[in-house]
Amino acid sequence: IGSNIFNIGSVLGITALLHPLALESPKMLSSDLIWMLAFAFILMPLALLIPQRFYINRLKGFILLIGYMVFIFMAFFKS
Repeated sequence: IGSNIFNIGSVLGITALLHPLALESPKMLSSDLIWMLAFAFILMPLALLIPQRFYINRLKGFILLIGYMVFIFMAFFKS
């Protein structure tokens, strides 16, 4: 998680220093934020509350994969 945060922050930070970044639509930010929060709320019980802590088995992985596929579909194919 720390590496991902650092990579996103450094890549976006350096890019923004070289050329200002514009958000295509404020609606995109709010929908992505909702998806991030939804995945966080789904992942927390999957990782912490199930007896095999910090272990993602096939069922949990399948749930996350389906959620990611829905997110990608909604991001690219919504009207």
